[in-house]
Amino acid sequence: MNRTRIPYGDFHLPIQTGCLHSKDICACHDECWARKYARRGLAPHLYNVDFLPQWNWKEWEAPLLLKNPSIILVAFTGDLFGDWMSFIAQERVLEIVRKAPRHTYIFLTKNPSALAQHNPWPKNCFVGMTLTGAESLERQEQMVAAFAEVEGHRWLSYEPVLGELQVNIEGLVDFVIWDGLNSKEIVKPECIRELPWDRVFRKTDLKLLQFYRQPYWRLLEKLVEG
Repeated sequence: MNRTRIPYGDFHLPIQTGCLHSKDICACHDECWARKYARRGLAPHLYNVDFLPQWNWKEWEAPLLLKNPSIILVAFTGDLFGDWMSFIAQERVLEIVRKAPRHTYIFLTKNPSALAQHNPWPKNCFVGMTLTGAESLERQEQMVAAFAEVEGHRWLSYEPVLGELQVNIEGLVDFVIWDGLNSKEIVKPECIRELPWDRVFRKTDLKLLQFYRQPYWRLLEKLVEG
């Protein structure tokens, strides 16, 4: 587990890396920064050059060894909930979440249909889904319907912004993180302009860290009151 450059996290836990998503599912397939990193062969102990899925179980106990409460991004260079992943393996990852509850864990997937089977989610987890606006209306509706079944903190990664969302996400998620491709300059999409200002963050916004670092029971109160 290493420090991460993603501004809303402290550490990245690469317990699962690589993915099998097609371009139909992952619109930024060829521009994926994790895929490019793997192809450069810079960390062969964590990634294979073809970016095929693999488990790195040596990383499993890393959160237990980390004493200070931290924000941990889980498997951000893979998709822990891809349809090629087993329920048992996913539950083993959640086991470490329950054993080290002092940390805040951030999850993200392009396959939200696999999330509800782990209900209810631990309170120290934020479960995310990626939408880019490039998906068809039918695909967006399917993803939103599946995501609505998740019992826990839900958030949306609207990154990279490749088009306007055609579905209503108000009330679906606790907050939204958005940005352009490779953090290039981009105007805030119209579909999220009407959402509460304290629930929509650009990825580089440091207010995110303040948001996450609140004890989760205070955060729950804030979300209920909001």
